[in-house]
Amino acid sequence: MPSHSAPIRRRLRTLGAGAVALALLGPLLAGAGSAAAQPGGADVGSLTVTAPRTIWNPTGFASFPSLYDTSRTNANGSRESRLMISYGTSNDVFGNSTVLIESGDGGDTWAERAICDRETTPCRTAGVVNAVRLADAEHTVVTVDYEPLVNSGAPEDPDPSTPVNEGNLWFRRWHVADQGWQQQSPAKTDLWPGVLWLRFQRGLLLLDDARTIVGTVYGADGTGNFVALVRSTDGGATWTSGAVLARGATFSEANLAFTADDRLMVWMRRDVKDDWTPDLYYSHSTTADGSGTWSTPVRLDGNTGNSPGSMLLGNGTGLQGSGRPGNVLRVKYSGESGAGGWVGNLNVYDNRPTAGRGLGGRPLAISGSSATIGLAPLSADTALVIGDNCAANWGCPASATGYPYGNDHFLWALTAKVDPGRPTLDLKALFQQGRLDVLDDEALATYGAAGSPRQSLLAYAFDGDVRNDSSVVTADRSLALDLGQEYAIAGIGAVARLRGARDLVVQTSVDGINWQTPTRSPRDGIVRPFRTPVTARYLRLTDPNTGGSAEAFLNELQVYPAR
Repeated sequence: MPSHSAPIRRRLRTLGAGAVALALLGPLLAGAGSAAAQPGGADVGSLTVTAPRTIWNPTGFASFPSLYDTSRTNANGSRESRLMISYGTSNDVFGNSTVLIESGDGGDTWAERAICDRETTPCRTAGVVNAVRLADAEHTVVTVDYEPLVNSGAPEDPDPSTPVNEGNLWFRRWHVADQGWQQQSPAKTDLWPGVLWLRFQRGLLLLDDARTIVGTVYGADGTGNFVALVRSTDGGATWTSGAVLARGATFSEANLAFTADDRLMVWMRRDVKDDWTPDLYYSHSTTADGSGTWSTPVRLDGNTGNSPGSMLLGNGTGLQGSGRPGNVLRVKYSGESGAGGWVGNLNVYDNRPTAGRGLGGRPLAISGSSATIGLAPLSADTALVIGDNCAANWGCPASATGYPYGNDHFLWALTAKVDPGRPTLDLKALFQQGRLDVLDDEALATYGAAGSPRQSLLAYAFDGDVRNDSSVVTADRSLALDLGQEYAIAGIGAVARLRGARDLVVQTSVDGINWQTPTRSPRDGIVRPFRTPVTARYLRLTDPNTGGSAEAFLNELQVYPAR
């Protein structure tokens, strides 16, 4: 890094003194008598955020970052961390070239990785803001460029003789391997007729069938702006249209994520004012795969709608980030779908100047950071949060002064811990100590791509990773666990992909032979509380719905001890 990075780091430490910079308390449930309060006996959760630190300080612009988690879990429960950030290196216009940096230590240190030769065409990305890991033995990561191949006759254009508008349907596509980024054949979007322009957005998700990827695009057609769901069943090579999630003037950037009740949520930007602070909208699906109807978009905030991001953590809580003004986090302790229950609006990083004027009529409130937040899980309850200090070309102008973090271009990071107030057994530690195992050594099935499937691992059930390619798969969609000793259990939490409307069946045993089905209180998110605590050494979890035996089943498990 350049030698001037050290003063920036000292400045960040000075401004954000203390190991824990901010904390937010919020209600865990709607009322004290709610069922999910039983497992932990707590009625509040907390969001704790560390002080920001500089993680990347290159020469030139470092703006509009996106963060991807391609980490792996090994059979022994250890985690191979692999985090990637892409960021823009030039003006906030089409063709903003992208740099990729990577970390193998949970975000502490970063190094640049080549995107082929980004100084030449055709191997130049037009911006990357998404990535998804496939369920194959190679751990293939797929990304699709943010901007399309808009110039007819571009070297990658499969059909250069067609009009320039045809470029809105084709996007560069990449595979990320140990050797770096490798360009693939272009991705084709097959949407409805009359699409005038299109961009590929955040939050690509692999569904439980190991084959279908869903994501979001935004653009415009003859009736105006739209945000739409798209899906692919061929590794991202071809995308077909799904539901239109929002339609109307100035709907744009969107992010897709799982919820704790096995649905999908989308966060969207909408520019409806002239003060440069976009509104934030929310909607959710009524089905697990996003098909069918979606809820009517709800405005959750009159600003902070820029480049929204969101995620479901392994403990069943939801975390969301967006900005302008500032870089803001929100949390939902139940993690369920629905616009209600999101609390926080916690401004974790704000580099707005105090005097002078912004560029292009922009107010001082948004003349620092671009307020583009990236999120990735580090564990079941902790996420890495990243952003930039200055937006490219219009951020941190010399016409303004009084920047809290200075006017250098760099990327910052902090960690956010979401505690829903429910103490849990440390299943990962029990497994690594050899005290937790599958009952009777039940064999786990393979899952994923035909010809190159991944072997399902027991460690996937408590690695903090809710993605479907990190799930326990069994032939009969049932799993019995030996916890190693008896515990008084108040309930369990499970991120489980069920094949129908009936909920997960939870059974307990003290000897692994005789089983009982505890009476349960109503479910809340991933939480299945027992009406009264049960003493048990063994747990059996079963999907009572039929079908899908080779599909993702149990993504994450939490066991709540009685107090």
